Amino acid sequence: MHRQFAGILGSIAFTIVVLRGWAVGGDAAAVIPRALGMLILFAIVGAAAGRIGLWMVEEGVAARFRDQLAQKKSAK
Repeated sequence: MHRQFAGILGSIAFTIVVLRGWAVGGDAAAVIPRALGMLILFAIVGAAAGRIGLWMVEEGVAARFRDQLAQKKSAK
């Protein structure tokens, strides 16, 4: 999940910076390094968000499993 978020957010950031640079008539030599920087930054942010989301899902599933297991043990 975190790799998907990193790839998606990084790609979106790169595309937006390149399109913005193209729209204002920016020089490719100035736009590409900025776009690469944003790609890396947003890939890191996306990876962190994906890791947190994955952790939350795993914790929710584990808690639900523990609750169901406890209910079955108490029903006996």
